[in-house]
Parts: sequence; structure tokens; C-alpha cells
Amino acid sequence: MSKEQLNNVCSKYKNLPDAYYGGDSAKFVTPDRLEGNLVAASKQAGTPSTASLWEWYSGSSSLSQKAKKLEVRHHPPIDYRYGWNLSDVSHQLQLLRSLLTYGTDCLFASPNCAPWGNDSRSASEEQRSARRAHETSTLTFLTIACFFQVLLGRKYMIENSAYSDIFEKSPLQGLRDLPHHLALFDQCSCGPSQSGDFLRKRSHFQGSHVFQHLNKLCPGGHSHTHLRGGGRAASAAL
Repeated sequence: MSKEQLNNVCSKYKNLPDAYYGGDSAKFVTPDRLEGNLVAASKQAGTPSTASLWEWYSGSSSLSQKAKKLEVRHHPPIDYRYGWNLSDVSHQLQLLRSLLTYGTDCLFASPNCAPWGNDSRSASEEQRSARRAHETSTLTFLTIACFFQVLLGRKYMIENSAYSDIFEKSPLQGLRDLPHHLALFDQCSCGPSQSGDFLRKRSHFQGSHVFQHLNKLCPGGHSHTHLRGGGRAASAAL
């Protein structure tokens, strides 16, 4: 990802709330701070056991915030807003090393699906291919991380738009060669949110384990409003 592309991504976060740190950049766990944070957390826990959750491509980090609130052991959320570039090889190697050294029972990721979403279908083949090429490095990296999780007997879970082709037409398709499970989840099925409105957001999940509570579709009987901000369907289901 070029510097210009990274700046474009970061600009989208201006109106996206940071649920985990409350926008306090002094608390962000950046690439320079990750190792110290993981070492300190391991000492505090007093056990070499892995964390239960690690959220990558975290957006507003609402899932990590829910884990913190419920006192579920987790590693700090990873995303562009916290100084991470998941297309950068040095950042990729650092995260893979940390994943192997400290571990997490479940790696949760919600990568950018825009180049594979509904809007991309109206673009020319040339434009669509160019947009998807920019995401190849980060999605190849995520695929490798998920393979590691499976090889270590742990779990991965990837969230994306239900109308995205990302699982079939990106490097993530490699995960389809392994045993996997799918789920569809409508956020409105958990009740109203955001000023009492029922949100229209259908998410598609793929993971290495059976989903117990995520196959849940809209029951009907209410109107919808579109999602504003960076809510996570998985956190709504917790």
C-alpha cells in the first residue's frame, strides 16, 4: 500500500469512533509498543496461556472494548488508526512473530471488502482489478495468519459484508481448502441500537469452528436505518 493510499484509509477514521482507547493516542499500542505490552500482560496474568481474543483490522475496536468490559483476556486491537500498516512486510512479520510467541485462542479480523463489494461490480474490470491488487498483500498475510491458527489447533474468524466476493475472489479463498464454517448475521436481530434504530447490516462470517450464535437473520416487523460509524456485528452478538 502506497503512502497516498494509506493516507486515504486513515482519513476515513476521522468520523469513526475509537471505542477502545476513547481517541487518546497516548494509549495506542503502536508497533513500537506491542512487544512491551504483550510482555507486561503475560507477567500480570501470571500464566503462559494464550489470550482468548485478538482483533485485527479492528475499525472502531468495539469487539476489543466488549472483551475488556467483560474481562476477557485479549491482546490490543490492531488497525491503521493505531499506527499499523498491515500491508507493510515489517509489520506483518512482527504480528506473525507475536501470534506464534504469545498466541490467541481466536484471531478475529474484519478486512476491507470494498474492492469486492456491491459498489465494485459497477466499476470496469480494469478499475476493479487495480483496487483489488492494492489489497493483495494484506489479504495474503491474513490468510497465512489464519493457516497458522489452524495448524496450532486454534481458531480464526473473519467478518465481512454478506454481499462481498472477498472469500471467493481474493487470497482468502485459500482458506476454503481447509475445513471451515459459515454464518450470516443481521445486526438488527439483536434489537435496536444507535438512537433506538434497527440497523441494516448483514455480515458474513467464515471461521475454523462451528458458530453457535451467529446464524441469526432479521425477524421482520420493523424498519431499518443504515449503519453509521464502525459497529461490529460480532460484538453485538456477545
